[in-house]
Order: sequence, then structure tokens, then C-alpha cells
Amino acid sequence: MDFSLDVQKITEVIEREKPKIIFLTSPNNPDRSVINDDVLLKILDLPNLVVLDEAYIEFSGLESKMGWVKKHENLIVLQTFSKRTCTFLQFPLILFV
Repeated sequence: MDFSLDVQKITEVIEREKPKIIFLTSPNNPDRSVINDDVLLKILDLPNLVVLDEAYIEFSGLESKMGWVKKHENLIVLQTFSKRTCTFLQFPLILFV
């Protein structure tokens, strides 16, 4: 299955529905695909707030887009502390809950 983003379709939906926020994940779950830089730049050109969830970026071997926030005021990059450093803390909680 192809989970890649179709910028033309995204643009059409935005023009029709007028959402204020676009949520994206990269790397994507379930296929671990990463949003291409050119595609992300086109989406950032749209008049929306773009929230990029990079919860699994540490496992991809790729750089975060956190540095892009300075250049793109409509970009918010989210990462998670638990996926990277607190996984070991979740295990005992599962055992004792």
C-alpha cells in the first residue's frame, strides 16, 4: 500500500474544507515512510498550521525537522520523550497494573 502524500489532493481538500491545522507523522506508522522534503515544503506553503509528529524520528536514522521551525512560522514539530528514553519505565508499570 502507498501511504505517500498527494499534495494536489491535500490542497483540494484544504480549499474545500478550510481546516486550520494539518497533522502529519514522519516517520509514518505503519510503513515507516518519511515525508520527502520537497513535499513538506509544498505543504508548508499552504495557509495552515502544520503539526509534524516525529515520535519515531530517533529510530529512522534521519534528521529531525526541528530546525525548520525557525524558517517556517506555521510549523510545529512534536517529539516524544517516552519512545526514546522512558521505554524501560513503561515495562514495570505494565507488570504491576
